[in-house]
Amino acid sequence: MSVTCTWMILSMPIFGTAACIAGGIVVILTKSLPLGAVVIPLLGIPAAFYFHGIEAGLLMTAGAVLMLSRHYKGLAAYLRRAVR
Repeated sequence: MSVTCTWMILSMPIFGTAACIAGGIVVILTKSLPLGAVVIPLLGIPAAFYFHGIEAGLLMTAGAVLMLSRHYKGLAAYLRRAVR
């Protein structure tokens, strides 16, 4: 998650910082680190497409897919707990 925040802040200082802060708030509210790790790049996708074009948007989408694939088990466990 920290590497994701780093490259988002370096590539999009304002929106990357906002996405990382929002992801941190999600982690605090839900107590789920995997959920925050997936939310951070998801929040950056629209800004990347809008301000930096298709290539940046696709790279951000790839980052979101990567985070989803790396945190799939943790997300599934969180959703099982949330359903109960």
